[in-house]
Amino acid sequence: MARRLASAGWTHRPLRTLGLASVFVAVRVAMTIAGLTASASPVLGVHLLVLPSGSGLYPTIQAAVDVAVDGDVILLAPGVFTGSGNRDIDLRGKSITVRSQFGRADECVLEPSVGGELHRAFVFQSGEGAGTAVEALTVRGAGALGRDGLNGSGGAVLCINESAPIFRDCVFLENQAESDGGAISCRESSPTFFACRFEGNSAPYGGGLFVDRPCLPFGSLAAPPEVVIERCEFFANSATDGGGLFARGVHSRVHLAGVRFSDNFADHGGGIMIHGALATIDSAAIDHNFAVSEGGGLALESTLFCRPQPADGQDVIEVQLAETILCGNVAGSGGAVHIRGYSARFESCTIAMNDAGDGSGICARSQFPTYPYLPAYVELAGSIVAFGSLGAAVYQDAHSSVFADCTNLFGNGGGDWVGEIGEQFGENGNIALDPLFCNPNSGDLGLMADSPCQDYPGGCGLIGALPVTCEPSDLPDADDPRVARFGTGHPLRLRAFRNPFDDRIEGVLALQAADLIELELLDVVGRSVGRLDLGPRSAGTIPVAWTLGSSLPAGAYVLHATGRRGSVATPLICVR
Repeated sequence: MARRLASAGWTHRPLRTLGLASVFVAVRVAMTIAGLTASASPVLGVHLLVLPSGSGLYPTIQAAVDVAVDGDVILLAPGVFTGSGNRDIDLRGKSITVRSQFGRADECVLEPSVGGELHRAFVFQSGEGAGTAVEALTVRGAGALGRDGLNGSGGAVLCINESAPIFRDCVFLENQAESDGGAISCRESSPTFFACRFEGNSAPYGGGLFVDRPCLPFGSLAAPPEVVIERCEFFANSATDGGGLFARGVHSRVHLAGVRFSDNFADHGGGIMIHGALATIDSAAIDHNFAVSEGGGLALESTLFCRPQPADGQDVIEVQLAETILCGNVAGSGGAVHIRGYSARFESCTIAMNDAGDGSGICARSQFPTYPYLPAYVELAGSIVAFGSLGAAVYQDAHSSVFADCTNLFGNGGGDWVGEIGEQFGENGNIALDPLFCNPNSGDLGLMADSPCQDYPGGCGLIGALPVTCEPSDLPDADDPRVARFGTGHPLRLRAFRNPFDDRIEGVLALQAADLIELELLDVVGRSVGRLDLGPRSAGTIPVAWTLGSSLPAGAYVLHATGRRGSVATPLICVR
């Protein structure tokens, strides 16, 4: 049975404090003075309290780290930590925990860059392992500046030298990096993230998180990094490649489970970009991300020379998705997923209401369009691709392969079983039937009890990521004029907009029901360059002709249409 996706927002687990902490701290200080710290039991551990004011036994976080030994817990009192000693914190390879005193990230904030200079919060460079943890903290406004070496990597946190710390219940907010990893950069390192939130971070590569292992001619001496990300949220991060996450490097492995990527932005891979790495994505939600070019939700791209191969020499599926929803993503090509010269398998996934010109759901291309080197390879099993705009459900070029079984393609603007994949319709349990989602307008893609996907015969069983979650009687009668059930499920849509455009935007807006509509044009960094109030409009199609004038610079833009019932966006290119 398909698992329900993890809901957003997790409660922080309560912190159990040690009643005699002050006694142990005093003993630790005495032992330190006497040079006896090494004899302290790493199992016992003590709690070292640090205050934002700098008063107390430990004036800064770094001062507490320097005194701590394996097993200790550094407690940060509520407040904002700034200044020297509370930034660029080096845990020096110790198996210790740094956490907020009461287990609440919103009460304990590190602001490393107060004062005008950009600084990180933490640096892990001494092979820290799973015994090293950062818990229930917020890092806000940190930054890494520079293009040389690692200077511009990891705005809030840098992990190198095979470090593998654990981050739990943390928030990384509005951090930036000039090179990679707006919040965190992991280079040949294997951290674990559990119930963390990445919001409003930015970098050229990996707006939220960057994972890398260099491709060297004779291999790397470091063990392949294996990054685990569970129950985390990536929201409104931005990058050139990989708005939320960018993972690259041969044999780098990223495991995502119960995560959500929403409202992230990039040129390539609005939510996630995988470049030469291996990834598993399980029970995830990738929704309402935007890419100017390729892969609104997810972009997969091969490297030319370094490709992972198993020991037995057989082919390997490089990215595997299971029980995952990709919904409401927008791109020029591959609204939900763009695959270039890579292999991917989608098992029990729901891909719905994504927008793109080529492949509203999936676009599969070889690395070189005119030469059959590094073709894309895609498997669809027990999945739904439905209600995409403009493009077909699946697009593939002449060199790439897409194989489907027990898959439902339905209601896509450019067609369902069309092109190369068309010959598979009606075989191996492949269908084109309305999946009967419960309430797609509100994001509920569970199935009605009479959905053909809830238990399709022929051995298919459940098709899609979610099981039956509602009865038909839960909804008003479809003939009721108050209920306008578009086949697409969108409350409003942008259709047939001329792209590229010059000084005039032209197209058609489709409304599911009467609404107040406003158009807004944003540049690639999210700045508004124009608004047009369309006022109250009745349900139906509305021609749009918006003259912006010759002063608008050439480049990439995003057109947003917003009403009380929802909003949609589409990429546009202005040419001069």
